Amino acid sequence: MTIDLLVYFILSVFSLLLGAFYFKNKIKSILIFLFLALLLPTSNQHMFLTSYQGVYFYDYYFLVLTIYYIININLSKLKNSILDNKIILLATSSLLVYYVCLVSLNAIPFDKYLLRDFRPLLCLFSAFIFIDLLKNIKMIG
Repeated sequence: MTIDLLVYFILSVFSLLLGAFYFKNKIKSILIFLFLALLLPTSNQHMFLTSYQGVYFYDYYFLVLTIYYIININLSKLKNSILDNKIILLATSSLLVYYVCLVSLNAIPFDKYLLRDFRPLLCLFSAFIFIDLLKNIKMIG
């Protein structure tokens, strides 16, 4: 195992544990994650440390938050959200179906280049969930 892969693995495990820490203390988890995101260099020059096959270390944090969000989703809230954002959901799902059809028809292998094409959708999806979770946090003080 190279040092690059070891650093990525350590950052990924830390990000995963930080996502799990969200269950215990939401505010501290988010603050530590934001501090980590601001502190660590994630530019192209350091991509060998922060990314592996197109998956960034912080994707694991958002994966845990997505699982938490799906488990705790309120169906009436989901219905209202779908009705309020019909055009955005229709455009996003159409684009996703288009990408999936394009990938399957052209027999494109699942690799980091394909993941880069889906990265904007993943970022938007993560941002919507992150913002919705932030709205539900009650600050003390």
